Amino acid sequence: MTSRSRFAKPSHASPPKPGKSAVSVLEDLSFSEGLALRTGAAADILAPNLRLLFVAINPSPLSAATLRPFSSPTHAFWRLLFVSGLTPVLIAPEQSRKLLVFGCGLISLAERATRLASEVFHHERKDGAVRVREIIRRVRPEVVALLGPTIAPLFLESHERTGVGWKTTRLEASDVFVLPNPSGRNCAYPGFQHKLIWYQQLAARWP
Repeated sequence: MTSRSRFAKPSHASPPKPGKSAVSVLEDLSFSEGLALRTGAAADILAPNLRLLFVAINPSPLSAATLRPFSSPTHAFWRLLFVSGLTPVLIAPEQSRKLLVFGCGLISLAERATRLASEVFHHERKDGAVRVREIIRRVRPEVVALLGPTIAPLFLESHERTGVGWKTTRLEASDVFVLPNPSGRNCAYPGFQHKLIWYQQLAARWP
């Protein structure tokens, strides 16, 4: 597959009407016009034909209250994107929609905010996986990046459900990369550098 330009800008459309789900809004919009969605507890960030779509587990209470994803001081997400080269500038949580300028998007598996990802119920994960698959099918990102191996069993074949990195399983027509969860609570990949090498590996897709 030919990779899209690293910082290609997707087109945008008018914001969706209040009360509509991401999928129903996608049904209504023409992809030739593009779209920018704000749905769910922490506000999805979407456009068609992204080069990269991040899938998080769910928002924290702080992110849900402020509509600023990954706004905890201990969360390294935005710094990992910048230092790895996935974005050319350091994006602040309140500037999260700037991801679209660089061909990136962000959605959450579950909309309910919790302090810990482990507090997300099994049925919420299953329902969220259906929603995520539908969004991926319609938005058609080049690559889907799952933010944490704990999401992988919902989307990947059994032999690929552990570990991080590139996967041979595809989601709809999108390639899949599993990243370490960028949370400071991630004991499996402690510290910034242990996470950064995997974000750099993903960024190498777009030299």
